Amino acid sequence: MRGLNLHRLFITGVLLAAFALAGCGVKGPPIPPGTPPLPGTTELACRLADGSAILAWTLPEPLADSRTRDAHFSIYRSRTDLSVPACETCPLVYAKVAEVPFVYASDSRYTFTVPLDPGYRYTFKVKLEAGGQTGADSNPVHFDLPRQVTPTDRKAP
Repeated sequence: MRGLNLHRLFITGVLLAAFALAGCGVKGPPIPPGTPPLPGTTELACRLADGSAILAWTLPEPLADSRTRDAHFSIYRSRTDLSVPACETCPLVYAKVAEVPFVYASDSRYTFTVPLDPGYRYTFKVKLEAGGQTGADSNPVHFDLPRQVTPTDRKAP
């Protein structure tokens, strides 16, 4: 009788462990059913002026009023020293450099200015984030910002 109880206890323990460890594998905050995905930002463009990058992008579709309360655009930057050779196949490492609160714009165009340091190869991308969801990445923009050579930097012959 004792052996039968141990066997049942063992089987029950294995089943409980299997159910506890089983899951869908999706991590993150729950998203209510029927919540449409966030739109991705598009047409990211960049203009350099006064040591800064002026990023401009569009939102291709309007954001539902209920989602605008906590929505923001996240600006991501990858930066590599120009002394490092360019690598087309190497993955870029991005860091979030700013969060821009979402404010309704009738033309769905948004801009943000990011200060730059000379001597780096830059790549920027933008994402819309709201309520634990993230929209698709914008197209990346790439450019090099060389160091300025001043007369005092030149060596005398």
